[in-house]
Amino acid sequence: MTPNFFTIMRSLSSDCYLTSGVRCILFSGRGIDQTTGTALIKAGLTPDKKTLNQYYHPLPDGILRDSGLSHYHLSATFTEEGWTSLSMKIGEKPRILVSYVRNIDVTNIIPKDFANSMEVTKKITMGEIPSEIRARINMEPFPLLESEIGLAKQALDVQPHVNILSLYKSKNERITVEWRVSLYGPERVRRFTERIGFLPGSEAERKFEKTWETYEENKDKKLSRKDIKNIRKKLKEI
Repeated sequence: MTPNFFTIMRSLSSDCYLTSGVRCILFSGRGIDQTTGTALIKAGLTPDKKTLNQYYHPLPDGILRDSGLSHYHLSATFTEEGWTSLSMKIGEKPRILVSYVRNIDVTNIIPKDFANSMEVTKKITMGEIPSEIRARINMEPFPLLESEIGLAKQALDVQPHVNILSLYKSKNERITVEWRVSLYGPERVRRFTERIGFLPGSEAERKFEKTWETYEENKDKKLSRKDIKNIRKKLKEI
């Protein structure tokens, strides 16, 4: 049986910073201790290069069954890979959203002729990706990403919005797809902060709070071009 998250945590020493399965996380000079990363590993999340290997395996049962570990995994994922933003259009009220992205290697499922036509280090946006290529990607299972989406749905009681953002060809000829997982609107974002949230003390949390303040100041306003310009300027200063 996989040890409970809190049992693991009690059995480990508490030190200066954390490895979240794969990468070190340090935020605003505040260290998050290494025990949590070790607990994740003991629960079955093995360090690996995510884009190449981990997305083709679901999250370990030890994380899926343990509410402490699953909550931490989601919070760390949104913190490390995510952001808060405002969607703004002239004549409409602003919308707030919280998102994160996953870049997944799809080199082996992309036809060679299309791969050869891609320009190195240049992203192809969703609208530029041929429908047959999008269909191939959509049909390919990415179990780890699916596990994360399932955990988020379970925690929030809503289905996150999931979409492809782009394809990218690296200098070493590997092709990755950029998937975005988003929560739109104040009710879903508020539920996110109550049930998942960014890691406390992180830069992502600080930016969220400032962006939320800006949203609250403008949420009932149908935006003009000038409003959007001013809001974007304010957000850049966060």
